[in-house]
Amino acid sequence: MQKYLFAPAFAGVVLLAGCSSLAEQQAQRIAAIPEAKRAYIIGTYKVGCERDKDVCQQKFNSITTYYSDRKNDNALYMFQLSAARMFVADDPLDINNMERRERGIHFCVALPAAEYRVFTYDFYNSANGGMRYSLPKESFFDVPFALAEGEVVDIGTLKVTTTTGKNFFGMQLPAPGMLLLSSSPDNAKAKALQKCPADVRSRPVRSAPLRPDGNSQYVILDPKP
Repeated sequence: MQKYLFAPAFAGVVLLAGCSSLAEQQAQRIAAIPEAKRAYIIGTYKVGCERDKDVCQQKFNSITTYYSDRKNDNALYMFQLSAARMFVADDPLDINNMERRERGIHFCVALPAAEYRVFTYDFYNSANGGMRYSLPKESFFDVPFALAEGEVVDIGTLKVTTTTGKNFFGMQLPAPGMLLLSSSPDNAKAKALQKCPADVRSRPVRSAPLRPDGNSQYVILDPKP
């Protein structure tokens, strides 16, 4: 597999060919848990976008943020927004805001009770055979959250930005940005809760918005939530 260093906009990021999906594994893990013991996270996942005719379109075909069970890195999960893929419909959106240059979804995700960490993200474009920008392992961050059996936790808003950089030939290309974290506005929290199963919506919701670990240049509090 070829690797290409992307510079200067996102130092330390490598460009990889290929992509993979974790959705099926995630669904299998949840199916094995009795409904009463499933915990749920609610919140909003957004990505940056730019004007394209009458819509705000993201610069990458898919932008994915990964999290895992802190005690089991093989128990891997993801948030993802995909668009402009050949022969595949775009992911349905709850948010497409031209003024704020962002698009996104509200989510309600069932998970096993455990301690988790959000630790990396990547950016994929299908052009030129497929290219993926990924953080090297030594640059992974550590944004923690924990879930008890049966509880519903609002983890707030995760927004992944994009920017523009140049390759070695001086050509402008879309480039990775940062992960911005913020609390959920009341209206967003209500919309996310509606994504949960009907019998889950009446449960109490614990507010625990994600916060940066303080040791990473890639994760900050959103200055304009």
